[in-house]
Amino acid sequence: MNSVDELMTRALPDGWAWKTMGDIADVVSGGTPSTSDASNFENGDIPWLTPADLSGYTAKFVSGGARRLTQKGLHSCSAKLIPAGAVLFTSRAPIGYVAIASNPISTNQGFKNFVLRDEVLPEYVYWWLKGAKQLAKSLASGTTFLEISGTNAKKLPIPIAPLATQREIVAELEKQFSRLDEAVANIQRVKSNLKRYKASVLNDAVEGRLLASDSPAVLVKLGSVANLIDPQPSHRTPPTHPDGVPYIGIGDVLENGKLDFQNARKVSPTVLEEHRARYTLRVGDFIFGKIGTLGRPTLLTPPFTYTLSANVVLVQADGVRLLPEYALIFMDSPKLLNMINRDAKATTQAAYGIKRMRDLEINIPDIEQQRKIVAEVDRHLSIIREIEAEVDANLKRAQALRQATLAKAFGIGSSRI
Repeated sequence: MNSVDELMTRALPDGWAWKTMGDIADVVSGGTPSTSDASNFENGDIPWLTPADLSGYTAKFVSGGARRLTQKGLHSCSAKLIPAGAVLFTSRAPIGYVAIASNPISTNQGFKNFVLRDEVLPEYVYWWLKGAKQLAKSLASGTTFLEISGTNAKKLPIPIAPLATQREIVAELEKQFSRLDEAVANIQRVKSNLKRYKASVLNDAVEGRLLASDSPAVLVKLGSVANLIDPQPSHRTPPTHPDGVPYIGIGDVLENGKLDFQNARKVSPTVLEEHRARYTLRVGDFIFGKIGTLGRPTLLTPPFTYTLSANVVLVQADGVRLLPEYALIFMDSPKLLNMINRDAKATTQAAYGIKRMRDLEINIPDIEQQRKIVAEVDRHLSIIREIEAEVDANLKRAQALRQATLAKAFGIGSSRI
């Protein structure tokens, strides 16, 4: 990442000049009226935006967010009515969302909004800021969360081209990114198709369609062929401990199915001692979400120097009538998840208690057929993993190409901005 001072020493094409956002725009912050006073929002007609409204938002222009302010709400806080054409930039939680106001709008305090002066196109600034997220973060400070102050927002550098050149850059970027977005959408479709294919393989495996067999499956209760353990029977979440051991739940399962020990909640080592007195983790064991997020069976990996959350069930197949690998396949199948979702009790969140899991009736073939099914599923899933790795690599290449294109368009070569 380049520092602001270092970046502004970079040579630019003739006719260009380094400026700061404070040179080209008035920086306007936002505000939030009291949310306990319904009259600040009820029947409001003033568009009001929060960073959450831009999460996952991909359009260039924005007309408003989920809520609107009344005139009373607007005047009761530091929110301002910002003109159409202003560039809206989130300055905290998170830093770096960008949009252009398509009409007069207000924002909360999570924005630093740039009301541009003459000779600068909003679209030009929009595309610069889209590529300057890391640069903006270098100007942030804070302990609880990073935030860019109004003073530092004014210091954010931008290379200003002549107005005609700005128009050319915007047109070229939008043409190239339209093609890139189409390519990325195609890649994402491949990723979605792989997920559907995996689900189909798992369902075929547990419903007897993946491999032919002369021996019929047997209907058994899950609790008769596996040990199902509630790791935290008190259901009280232990207090955090800065130098403690990871406290693993379904929320700590990454997209690739691995456990995120680094960012997991940490609890006292004495909690691990208490857990070890109740159960012993073994290779082949997995956890299954039983509160909130149901399912997502995830294999536990050694060394087993971590504890398990109250929102999971620990599943230990007996290995004689039920192979751990087959149990994991069955518990990951859409068939099983549909059964659980159908029967789950929900109050504020879905839940499936450990007794219900023990009584869950599942069809299992004989142990030899289980081995054959596991091998065939592994063969299919290894192909899926190879393709997924290539898909993810292509998505990363697309992001790198986007950054390189932005850097080149703004006259600073291929360096990261």
